[in-house]
Amino acid sequence: MENQKVELPQGYSAMVKPFLNFGQKRQLQKLMAGAMSVDAETNKANTKIDGSILYEAQDFTLKMMLVSLIKPDGNVLQGDDAYNAVQELSPELEDVGKALYAKIDEVTKSTYLSETVKKK
Repeated sequence: MENQKVELPQGYSAMVKPFLNFGQKRQLQKLMAGAMSVDAETNKANTKIDGSILYEAQDFTLKMMLVSLIKPDGNVLQGDDAYNAVQELSPELEDVGKALYAKIDEVTKSTYLSETVKKK
């Protein structure tokens, strides 16, 4: 599958990967599992987690999926430079960042929790 172009507010756009690969999904699941606990006697997971882990998961996912950020002037930032530019958006460009995270969430919303936790 090819990377997808995402149109963002204020003339920005981005190229994102259409999915996380298996290893990246495993890393994301490990991140989420690290915020949970399992009762050793009942083997049941406590799925109550600190909400901040969701932000960490979003940041991890954006870093893995963001290929490039294209600014309105045509300047293209790639890889870590693109990720850092998103994190450093000024307050008047906050809608650009929110739109990009919304797109990433669309692609990965079912990845955050392992199949085991989803079934319980």
